[in-house]
Amino acid sequence: MSLRADQVEAFFKVVNERTPPAPLAQPTSVKQTRYVLDLLPHAFEAIGMHTVSDQALKVALTSDKHLYSLREQSLFVQPAELPSRKFFRFRSMLPALHTTLVRLCTDAAGIGQRKLRIWNPFCGAGADTYALAAMARLADNATGARIATIEVIGTDVLPGALRYAETGRYEYIRSEWRAHHEKVAELFGEEGLTDEARLPVSSQHLPPGMEPFFTVSRLNEGSYVIEPSPLLRATTKFRLLNPRRLPDLGQLGAFDLVASFSHTLLDQNARAEEYRSALAYAVRPGGYLILREAGELPRTIGGGTRGFEKTDPGVFCRYR
Repeated sequence: MSLRADQVEAFFKVVNERTPPAPLAQPTSVKQTRYVLDLLPHAFEAIGMHTVSDQALKVALTSDKHLYSLREQSLFVQPAELPSRKFFRFRSMLPALHTTLVRLCTDAAGIGQRKLRIWNPFCGAGADTYALAAMARLADNATGARIATIEVIGTDVLPGALRYAETGRYEYIRSEWRAHHEKVAELFGEEGLTDEARLPVSSQHLPPGMEPFFTVSRLNEGSYVIEPSPLLRATTKFRLLNPRRLPDLGQLGAFDLVASFSHTLLDQNARAEEYRSALAYAVRPGGYLILREAGELPRTIGGGTRGFEKTDPGVFCRYR
């Protein structure tokens, strides 16, 4: 099966208009374009379309379910969920995050609040979501606040990655990561090889104090598996949600903490501003917004700097 150039262009147009950015949503090289063109037919076949007529394409792009699946299967260096299997990618922010969660637990205990709600948008395969749940449990134990219910919700528009997250089993197969590493270098050059493109080292994967919340099992050839504890599994939920769909966002309600470690949120463009405002909207007064090591408050949050103040690098408290 092959697609015409105008069909491919229509696909890119809809993806860029209706979904968060994807790594290859705007190919900039011949290799990147070829990679997407090779994957797209298989992506359509995966949703049951073996012939892509203009009418069939229109139907597929109208459906959020089909659009998200096509996006995931054709615009990521496969598999899409691989980098977001990594736990504690926000390691440098652990002290500030722990302090913030301790504040929330202490404040909750002071007013008799028995529930703590955390939202992790752009969660990918959910490792960040489980890590936030572990941090919240650690803070609760440290303060003795005894929060009755800690709820951590991870959301994304990656159907396959969310299914992976729900299994609660994170595999680190050395050969899989090597192939991913080589493909990233081929498509984006050596400068595209961030730490997230590399295989983690399991002994450095879990910060001190996190061991009770995870199980690490060795596999062959230096590979391994990390599994969140049953307590963390009970603490977390995963949902397919597009932050651009404000009615869906409103159904989530307000949160004590909204934390996302996506680099996309720090961009200075209209799309990033839209997402930052959506995330800020979900923070209750007195709650916190955490963005990956942001030095200053992005100007569009909460209609400018009004309503938020920085408490730590990347940590912003909503005071009204």
